[in-house]
Amino acid sequence: HRREGEAVYAGSLCHARATRLRVTGTGANTRLSELARLAEQAQTRPLRLARLGDRIAAIFVPALIACAIATYAWWRVHDPSRAFEIALAVLVVSCPCALSLAIPAALAVAQGALSRIGVLPLHGDAIDTLARADVVVFDKTGTLGDGRPAIDAVETFGGTTRERALQVSAALERHSLHPLARAFADVAAAPRAESVRETPGPDLEGTIDRRSFRLGRRDFVAPFAAGDGGGHAVLDGLWLGDGANVLARVALREGLREGAAAAVAALAEQGLHVQLCSGDGPAAVQGLAEATGIANARSRQSPAQKLELARGLQANGHVVAMVGDGLNDAPVLAGADVSFAMSDGAALAQRAADFVVTSPSLLRIPQAVALARRARAVVRQNLAWALAYNIVALPLAASGHVPPWMAALGMAGSSLLVTLNALRLAHARATVAAA
Repeated sequence: HRREGEAVYAGSLCHARATRLRVTGTGANTRLSELARLAEQAQTRPLRLARLGDRIAAIFVPALIACAIATYAWWRVHDPSRAFEIALAVLVVSCPCALSLAIPAALAVAQGALSRIGVLPLHGDAIDTLARADVVVFDKTGTLGDGRPAIDAVETFGGTTRERALQVSAALERHSLHPLARAFADVAAAPRAESVRETPGPDLEGTIDRRSFRLGRRDFVAPFAAGDGGGHAVLDGLWLGDGANVLARVALREGLREGAAAAVAALAEQGLHVQLCSGDGPAAVQGLAEATGIANARSRQSPAQKLELARGLQANGHVVAMVGDGLNDAPVLAGADVSFAMSDGAALAQRAADFVVTSPSLLRIPQAVALARRARAVVRQNLAWALAYNIVALPLAASGHVPPWMAALGMAGSSLLVTLNALRLAHARATVAAA
């Protein structure tokens, strides 16, 4: 909420009523540009996992130099002719570069592989978090659903005609940015609505021909009415009323997004618990949950309640992945451990997410999970190899069993093996994309 004289940021959306604004900053001076700069800085910032490899190498190098000096001193006393050769072999055979390459090489290949299947990573560290996720929470409209709601049926009460109910509803919805407003875009001859105000969710209130109308939840449009005359659940569909009487009920339908049911099934096979959390009514939410095979579904959830759900799961030790697309999803996308935003969703949701799904198919999400898990396994393999190689090679070199030329081959081979192991993720990408 903003009062007269307070600042609003470029990119903000005016929901309640028309507002006169004075521009005080443009271009690079806007808050939106600042957010873009922060996102770019986050992408260029060294990754947490990569810094771990650098810290290991930073400890390893001084220890290696100390080992080479000690080796030279020992051989200088016992066999001076071989002291320099063996100390040189100790320095050459070791491979701190393999330790430094073990993590960033795997993450870089994984990021490229994700981009090629239609999942754009915005934060590199999110790949490791995604590999550890055990709960996935989906939004409904525009995420599991195709984002193209359509009018399914219209019931009228108290003498209201179907045409009048649709026209009034369309007049109110044209002031809304909620995805459900798209269902009324083709209604003809909609009158002009004035003083339209929107509350969080689908609830709208405005004046048409000097008469006040409300559109949204049943308890919002006519909270004191005794009944609706239709025998339906009070939260089913979009309701039209005037504050005292229910005038109509508009049932909407939304198709499934491509690959929605298959994606849910694939995530379940990967051992993740899938939930649905939506601001829509119980009937629509339950219908989509049944169509996709989701057992745990919540309806009429506000943005704060969605965030509370994620934090509750985190408090119980779960690693939560959130998938959403709308403005209302931005808080929970930012609050989840790792998050996906749909490319055709709100820009604010994409800014808050760790990944943006550029493909229309939700199958890219279980594929991203599979790639993330493989990347984590490759990182562990690279670190294990780099450490094992140095543990074995250094004593052999210090004892005089490895000449400098062989030490050089071993060092180069160790770095090459780590890199080739990371490149396996690129080939794994082809397998995942074809799945």
